[in-house]
Amino acid sequence: MGAGFLASGDAAWAMETTSLKPETFATLVQVARDIYPHDKVGDEYYVVAVKGYDTADAAPGIEAGIAALNATAQGKGNASYLDTA
Repeated sequence: MGAGFLASGDAAWAMETTSLKPETFATLVQVARDIYPHDKVGDEYYVVAVKGYDTADAAPGIEAGIAALNATAQGKGNASYLDTA
């Protein structure tokens, strides 16, 4: 898989991915925020926290986990985990 580029909608952070799909990485950032919510901590800090998962060794498991998470969200009527309220 080639590198991908991901930027937040509000341009608060941008990230180049090397092994994960950009949408997978964005979901991983949101999962981290949902598990450890801090209103005064910006997304860019969550990006730094999960960047270590963007490796060739970790990518297959992360991609499978995010696909399962998205499937569960779709089963509840959402387009993906990122589209859940």
